[in-house]
Amino acid sequence: MSGLYLLEPTEPGPAWAPFAGVRPLAELRAGIWRIRERWEAVADREATAILGAHVAGFHETDEPPVQPPTPVAGPAIIGRSTFAPAGDRLSPPGRARRLTHAGATVGWIVAEGETWQGPHEEGEAVEIDGLALRGAYDLVTALERFLGEDCDDLRAAASTDVPEGSLVLGDPADVVVLGAAVEPGVVFDVRHGAVVLAAGVEVRHGTRLEGPLYAGPRSKLLGGFLRLSIFGSDCRVHGEVSTSVFLGFANKSHDGF
Repeated sequence: MSGLYLLEPTEPGPAWAPFAGVRPLAELRAGIWRIRERWEAVADREATAILGAHVAGFHETDEPPVQPPTPVAGPAIIGRSTFAPAGDRLSPPGRARRLTHAGATVGWIVAEGETWQGPHEEGEAVEIDGLALRGAYDLVTALERFLGEDCDDLRAAASTDVPEGSLVLGDPADVVVLGAAVEPGVVFDVRHGAVVLAAGVEVRHGTRLEGPLYAGPRSKLLGGFLRLSIFGSDCRVHGEVSTSVFLGFANKSHDGF
């Protein structure tokens, strides 16, 4: 089976602060899914490793090994961590050696018997859909680009009932509760997008959720006005939150914006 490798920038630089040198860019969220997970979806395989000297040895939860860049023997796909792919699964012709977006090379295809030595501009290219990420600020760009689509995908894959005692503004089918506990009195405003609550999420009375919005496993939404945001797993959120990305294990349980 072909391998999948995520290539980190040699020097992420100030544009990626405060993440540069702390965690792989591939483990940041571009929409609901991490950049690595987006590459895994289009490549239809799990990642083999993340190649990045600035975070070599990083380990947190379920990411593949993180190691310094090294030659890669084919068959393999190498994707840049600064690109969030979208669209259908890759099915490039056998002669293709590069993946491009808007004329820029964002990945490489290594055929069996060949070895990738590093980034290059050689060989036939295949154009793919997605979003180039120039810095941490583009995670908000990715949020605005992908969140609605991601929520719709999860909506299509699930069928749930609206929690008892909730008020829904819009189509009740856009309230997707995947094993979450929702107290009476929660408002779901889904006129602009779906609200998706993963397994183990708790939503307290007095919370207004405006879609598109996603809350990951075991997060607690403790009250306030939450809109157009992503909350990764095990977050605590309260107050007013808009157009924000919580990677996971974040605590904003106080009031305020």
